[in-house]
Amino acid sequence: MAKSIRSKSKRKMRAIKREKNSIREMSKLVKLAAFDKKLLNMEKTVSSMSVDGVMDTDVKSCINKTNCDQYGNYPVWMSGRAIKRQKSKICKAKQRKDKLLCKN
Repeated sequence: MAKSIRSKSKRKMRAIKREKNSIREMSKLVKLAAFDKKLLNMEKTVSSMSVDGVMDTDVKSCINKTNCDQYGNYPVWMSGRAIKRQKSKICKAKQRKDKLLCKN
């Protein structure tokens, strides 16, 4: 494509830079491979040591219809406007079910 002196010199400099960086990149890859092998060995030993496969976790139970957690709080990512919409949906559903007026 480009055959000007400027582009040829730039290609030549990029090739030189690639050669210089290849040594550094290879050493990084070797270190990562060794680290990965260590991790694999650790995982094998941990999996062989574990007797019970069940973990105790503190999971918040969330009701899908209301998006509230067990304490009645909405998720952090939900905006105030979205919370208001959700509350109105719940209220309308209650009105249909109970045929009572619901006030926020």
